Amino acid sequence: MMLFNQFSGVLVYLVVSIGLLAVILSRIAPEKRRGGLLVGAAILLFGGLFIFQPEQSGVTAVTAQQTLAASNGRPVLLELYSDY
Repeated sequence: MMLFNQFSGVLVYLVVSIGLLAVILSRIAPEKRRGGLLVGAAILLFGGLFIFQPEQSGVTAVTAQQTLAASNGRPVLLELYSDY
């Protein structure tokens, strides 16, 4: 089993960001922690959204893929995969 895989980035992001949020919240006055927690959670969610957003592939339309596969009458190996 590999030590790092496709889920390692998510786990490291969560551990580091929750630890940082805990340190910041420990320095805030108790009556302001609820607002700080909401703002921190929103920042974590939007940060994760932008960091782990999948990239757009070059060929998305079915007709474009068929055109590429039928070029010059030669066999083509078409490999489709997902990063997740």
